[in-house]
Amino acid sequence: MTEDCDSITNWTDNDTGTGDSTQTTFSGSSTFRFLAGTNSGDSANRQRTISGGLVDDYTIETRNYFALLTSTATGNIAVNNFRNGVVNFQARWSSSDGIQVNDGTNWNQVGVNLATQSTFAVWKFIVTGGTTSAARVDVLKDGSYVGLQYPIMAASTVSDGQINLQALSGAATSRCDWYMDYLYINTSNPVTDRMANG
Repeated sequence: MTEDCDSITNWTDNDTGTGDSTQTTFSGSSTFRFLAGTNSGDSANRQRTISGGLVDDYTIETRNYFALLTSTATGNIAVNNFRNGVVNFQARWSSSDGIQVNDGTNWNQVGVNLATQSTFAVWKFIVTGGTTSAARVDVLKDGSYVGLQYPIMAASTVSDGQINLQALSGAATSRCDWYMDYLYINTSNPVTDRMANG
């Protein structure tokens, strides 16, 4: 899948309350903007399903600009979900915990406070997701590995191919605000890193 963010019409609008997801030009690039709402629980949320679903192993690359993130406790954070019929790969960004991935029970921080704000960053996720027990992800930021073989064992056999992109609102005073320049998913020739975590 190649999403250059020049049109948002292929994405289902699941915004809630005052949350707002739009297509706009930002910093000279065509982007999707996700602006969380002014009330707790109001989210900007777009959803799309890849025809034929996602394969076991795949690579995600996305370029994001976080204009405003708060702590996970406050709740104004960015969240991405990708389902392949076996696992729901979940990643989220916050000011307190950087980037985290979900292992099916807990959110685990990758590196230390890597979610930079007010600048574009390229994130790449190399997902091995053929079985729930062995599901893992390698994470790169701006071309450099920042996390290897993190468990992502959140089992989900429904909605194969479904993608959710969200800006969540936990408090009215600080609205999560982020821009996505592109989203590429490679399902035919994913790059797999064989190094062990740590």
